Amino acid sequence: MRTAGAPTTWWWPASCWPRSARPRRPGTRALADPTTHDEVRADHDHAAVQLGGFGVPIIVFPSGRAVYGPVVVPAPSGDDALALWDLTEAYARIEGLYELKTPKTQHDLRAIATAFQPYLSAREWQTIENPAP
Repeated sequence: MRTAGAPTTWWWPASCWPRSARPRRPGTRALADPTTHDEVRADHDHAAVQLGGFGVPIIVFPSGRAVYGPVVVPAPSGDDALALWDLTEAYARIEGLYELKTPKTQHDLRAIATAFQPYLSAREWQTIENPAP
């Protein structure tokens, strides 16, 4: 969870950053730091208790309004990314607006599955889809 101000790209995955800005081994120092668990836990607890959400990108605007998302596949860049940020800021200004949703067609679901395939096949933790050997 991060507090939003001026448009930035901090909430986009590192894969969307310009190559020159990407960490060489993202997360290595954080994982080695013994305080990381406590910081992540505190962040999760704040998001779950104060904002009512977890496990999703959370953007908190200066007004205190929190929004979850946006969920966009693939993540936009350039002018499209700025337009998405403007849309997200506008959404957060509308009191009482809680959700906009786009129905997904079979084509959309296939495109999403294709976009997430590298992530799903590369992850190391065990799940129903990725059982222990």
